[in-house]
Amino acid sequence: QYKNGIIMNLKYNIIIILLVIVTFPCIAAVPDKARNALDKGQAFYDNEQYSEATSLYLEAMKTAKEHDDMVIYTEGLYNLGMVYVRMDDMERALYYFNLCLEKARSIGDRIMQGKCVSYMSCCYGFMNNLKMAKYYFEMQRTLPHENENMKQYFMLYNGGLTSFLEGKQDAALRQFHLAIDCVQRHRLDKKYLQSVYGIMVYIQLYKKNIDEALRYCDEYKRATEGNSKRLWKEAYYEMLCDVYKAAGDTVKSKMYRHMADSTFNARIAKQQIKDIDNRIVKFEGKNNRDDIMALNTTVNKQWQFIAVCIVFVVILVALVMVIVIKNRRLKHAYKLVIGKNRELVVASQMSQKLRNQKDVTASSDAISSNANNDSAIDGSEDNESKFAESSSNEISLKQEQIDDILAKVTSVMEKVDIISKSDFTLVALAQMIGSNTRYVSWVINNTYKKNFKTLLNEYRIREVCRRMEDTDKFGNLTIQALYVSLGYSSASNFLRAFKNVNGMTPSTYMKLITEKKGKK
Repeated sequence: QYKNGIIMNLKYNIIIILLVIVTFPCIAAVPDKARNALDKGQAFYDNEQYSEATSLYLEAMKTAKEHDDMVIYTEGLYNLGMVYVRMDDMERALYYFNLCLEKARSIGDRIMQGKCVSYMSCCYGFMNNLKMAKYYFEMQRTLPHENENMKQYFMLYNGGLTSFLEGKQDAALRQFHLAIDCVQRHRLDKKYLQSVYGIMVYIQLYKKNIDEALRYCDEYKRATEGNSKRLWKEAYYEMLCDVYKAAGDTVKSKMYRHMADSTFNARIAKQQIKDIDNRIVKFEGKNNRDDIMALNTTVNKQWQFIAVCIVFVVILVALVMVIVIKNRRLKHAYKLVIGKNRELVVASQMSQKLRNQKDVTASSDAISSNANNDSAIDGSEDNESKFAESSSNEISLKQEQIDDILAKVTSVMEKVDIISKSDFTLVALAQMIGSNTRYVSWVINNTYKKNFKTLLNEYRIREVCRRMEDTDKFGNLTIQALYVSLGYSSASNFLRAFKNVNGMTPSTYMKLITEKKGKK
């Protein structure tokens, strides 16, 4: 069985390898097919067969789009723009250059962006649109080119063109002379010389310098020597037509106009223009249909996404409401804490004031004397009633005695080491201040409107809260360690006391402290 398993695994591996070997050439052939179509189209373009070139460009773009090859698709858009430049249709050329620029941006192809904006600046210049020509010229500065020498040439050429449109003829001529030097020094294609000389002809016409314009026409012609393309002949005849028209020689102007039109018609027949347009319209129509189908699919997905988002928002709103409610409760609890702390502060201030007003020593003697009398009769209810003013069994003490007991009680209660003892009781307190439990209990109840146990819890809990806030000194202690150190023997007693004093649990109080420190 082990051997059979190994044989089966080998069979599966062999099948997978064969599938890869068979399918890889097919996958690799896809970009090669699109690239070959582009290259063949470029050959037809160079031979001024624009209809055939357009057909191959569209075929390459179709293949590229089917296989999501945006690099070749972008190059196809650029080449379509160049076809319309050759057909002297600058608006359509700009349309495809702009599409190419957007695609190049989406795939991060800065080289293609540089090529697009270089020609877009030229096209807007030929259309006398100075604003857009300058806009793309400035953009051209920031983008690279596949050849630094070519970038230098286009910067000089487009800079001269924008200067000419601004009416700065001398500045334009200087830049065009530098462009000529750039072409000659770096041995660039002579077609770039032709482009410069063509612009310089019109600069001289603008300056009404006919002889210089004719001289640049001759320079243009010499630059086209050995080039049989009808495009350059057509441009040459166009320039001569305009020069002789400016010179007032209508005969020669008409003659060269006729020659230019004949060359254009021979170069680009009307049927060829229609054929190119029809091919592109058909291609774009199919693209639009595909885009609509993709858009419908996207819309359906978006609706599904919106439904998910709605559910998510509902859940989020519910969570926010819960958080808001909890936040309100926390704020309410925080207000309770503030109120409780204020009560404690007021009580502390009050006792401090009483202590400052009385002479503790004199009062202590008076109370001690009274206490000795009380201790003699403390064993029976009949003797205790002798201190009452009436049969209602109320205790009657002078205000000085009350103030003195209260001051001593406060003094003892503020000593953390005393109140934190687990065996600290009312009896212990009375003994410490030299009084009896009935007097001490009565003073506490009458002054604070609460019994001894409640007052003791408030002092202890106040110390717990202080230690919770003093994280530098007590931050390493747990809540259990804190309440044990303050005299609480059980967690339930501590939690009940803490909640009665502060209106919240210790954990909630800790959250409030953390939140408050975070805001600071």
